[in-house]
Amino acid sequence: MKADEACIRCRRKGRRTGLRLPEGPVCNACAPWFRDPQKCPSCGRMSRHMSRVRRLGIEEPVCPSCQQADHAVCPACRRYRRLFEMDDGKMLCRRCLEEGTGSCPACGDPMPAGRGNLCEACYWKGLLDKRVKICQAGLGKLLAEEFKEFGAWFEGRRGAQAAALRVNKYLTFFQEMDAKWGHIPSYGDLLRRFHAEGLRRVRLVVSWMEESGRVKVDEKLREEDSEYLRIRRLKARIDASSAGGALWDGYRKNLMEHHRQGRTSLRSIRMALSSAAELVRRAGGHAPTQSSLDAYLQDKPGQKANITGFVNHVNNDGVANLVIQNSESMSRSERKRLEQALISMMKHQEDTQGFRKMWICAAMRYFQGRPLRKDHSWREDPQGGLIVRMAGLEFWIPLPKGIGGK
Repeated sequence: MKADEACIRCRRKGRRTGLRLPEGPVCNACAPWFRDPQKCPSCGRMSRHMSRVRRLGIEEPVCPSCQQADHAVCPACRRYRRLFEMDDGKMLCRRCLEEGTGSCPACGDPMPAGRGNLCEACYWKGLLDKRVKICQAGLGKLLAEEFKEFGAWFEGRRGAQAAALRVNKYLTFFQEMDAKWGHIPSYGDLLRRFHAEGLRRVRLVVSWMEESGRVKVDEKLREEDSEYLRIRRLKARIDASSAGGALWDGYRKNLMEHHRQGRTSLRSIRMALSSAAELVRRAGGHAPTQSSLDAYLQDKPGQKANITGFVNHVNNDGVANLVIQNSESMSRSERKRLEQALISMMKHQEDTQGFRKMWICAAMRYFQGRPLRKDHSWREDPQGGLIVRMAGLEFWIPLPKGIGGK
């Protein structure tokens, strides 16, 4: 390459020509990028940077990974270098093999010669101090000193290496405090600005603040903020323009008013709203119906207490007349009484409509835990038993042997 010619890729002049194209010369460093990838004969990977490595006995060009097949992390100095085998079979880099150990110029402790000018502990300590100083330059005077204190605490808690690798992560949090207050505020102010979820992302900084007495963590405020966030997320998933969404939003406003009056907790409100949102979703965004309510309680019978308030709210608005069936619990004496009644009917069975009605009434309560409603209907199952349809749902109950036809 002539002195006044520049590489068409890096634009540098005076370099050795590795390739000459119609567009102009290409230097040795850039030439591989203009060659077609070739398959490495050793590992099979495609690469443009093929080269021979005669020290490994490789006479044909191979990829960069195969060129450094004798390189690894030295067990002594932990540097990635070419390793050599010792008499005892251990592998070390050349410097650790030839010079052994020396003293760290900074602390005087013994260290592998391959470490260079600092032992590992001093290296991480120096890197941490350097990064803390760089971060301090982006903060005001008060927060800069606080960040330095945090870095020292971080080092004592997790070690210099962990602190050096992660301390930069918390700079943004300190910068936001610096822009907003210029100092570390109270825990309540932090919650209002970052919320509980945001403070969880900087849990280590909050732990430092609490241990050093800079803030006093209020568990009650944190839990309330978390509940507010969950309620907001529930609201975001509800379409307030739909009939069911409007009912849910009105119910939410009533509950929040109760909370302001001190009549209920945010956790109870969130649990009630969560159940109400699930019922509205099952109703397809429409106002809940008796069948959707029954289906919901059949799948989740434990939510009866949480859904009761929403059912009362729907009924008070005159949208529907929903009834929560008292079918989840049955006393031991009632179960025993029903069991005796069924045994008695099996002994004195009759193939009549009246007998079937008595059997269905007792069997529905005993086997399905539900009282028989007036709007029920039933049919015989070809496989045996009866299928009772009630409130849009179907229930199967057994039928005594010898009873057939309607």
